[in-house]
Amino acid sequence: MIEPLGSDNLSIVGKYYWWGDAPFASPVVMADHWGMEFQFDFYTTTRPNLNPYGDDYTGFRPFCGTTSTYYKDWAVASTRPYTWTALVIVGPNLVAAPANLGMYGDFNDLSDPCNVSTIAVGMANPWAMPMDDWGQNSLVISYYPERGSDTQSVVGAIVQPVNRLHCEVNPTMPLMDCMGVTPGSYPGPGPSSSRVVLNNGRGWKAPSLCWYSGGFGADPASRWTCGAGF
Repeated sequence: MIEPLGSDNLSIVGKYYWWGDAPFASPVVMADHWGMEFQFDFYTTTRPNLNPYGDDYTGFRPFCGTTSTYYKDWAVASTRPYTWTALVIVGPNLVAAPANLGMYGDFNDLSDPCNVSTIAVGMANPWAMPMDDWGQNSLVISYYPERGSDTQSVVGAIVQPVNRLHCEVNPTMPLMDCMGVTPGSYPGPGPSSSRVVLNNGRGWKAPSLCWYSGGFGADPASRWTCGAGF
């Protein structure tokens, strides 16, 4: 759910559920040395042409045709540091995500494409995910980024596996700086690629945008009316 929050912020809420013990169906069966990131991407097509010798629009941050960092504000969601919360269900209770899950906000956007603003929260230790009374894993992440320049932006969303070896070798580094640094494909169990929560090729824009993606991401996303409850 991506909705306005006053005039200065967005409210992004992602609710994730896993059940069963098939390889793709639970964080607790993630491969050793791998974590997860829950990511929303906002695609912008409106920005000044700041480079008289060629447009760096398709380049990578921080080389976006300006020495300023205001490329962070081009999309509807700014990538400047934002507030976020994570909740899980333990038994019958919805509680703050325990520290041993290693939840972290990923505010590091260096090397990201200039035309995409990514809002993401990661989980460094998915094997510690607790279960509810029915043996399911439930996670609710709320993100509150500042609003950027776009009135609306096309949205894509994924859940992606991220390698944590660099964090294990450098245990004092912030998780947002060491997760996903070591190259390589996810070895399984389960699929080797990210799970698509919303394909940006659908062209759906936020705010306001609310949708559901079933089949552990295998089913095409379906829209529903924001404010109708979910």
